[in-house]
Amino acid sequence: MAILQSKEHVTPAGRIDAHFHTRERWLGAKAGWTGGDEDNEADETLTPFVLDAGNDTWSVASYCILGTADTPVITGEESFDLHRLLVTASEANVVYKIRIAWGTSYDAAVTVKDYSEVAFIPLNNKIDAGPVELKMPLVRAGTKVFASCWAAGENTATISFLIGLHEY
Repeated sequence: MAILQSKEHVTPAGRIDAHFHTRERWLGAKAGWTGGDEDNEADETLTPFVLDAGNDTWSVASYCILGTADTPVITGEESFDLHRLLVTASEANVVYKIRIAWGTSYDAAVTVKDYSEVAFIPLNNKIDAGPVELKMPLVRAGTKVFASCWAAGENTATISFLIGLHEY
């Protein structure tokens, strides 16, 4: 299991304090990203990750958005949590769900329920109110993170986004 509770974050108050007073880093897709490398997927770019939605279900493909070499971003940090998604392009007025899963593979993570989901409706071609908040536990640096997308009633919808993470 990749979930980490370091000694500084054992108490709920310590975890909340660290979460709100830590640094945040934003990452995009590395050059040539396909989501299948699982070693080096993200970079400090504004190139978005692009997911294809399933046909009114989860996408057939899952995409690795953080590989084993992508964290820590800040040297010496031991853990991280994905905190926010910034949607940069999408279909308007379509209900989306994005699943973020962490572990050795997407399928393994989903099997043991190591994932979080966020749902939203873009009113234009992107989220109008800023980043979408995401909840997940602390995981060890070097843990792979995968994404999958569901767009209600759509079999051709895509979504593009950047990821914001906290490291500890």
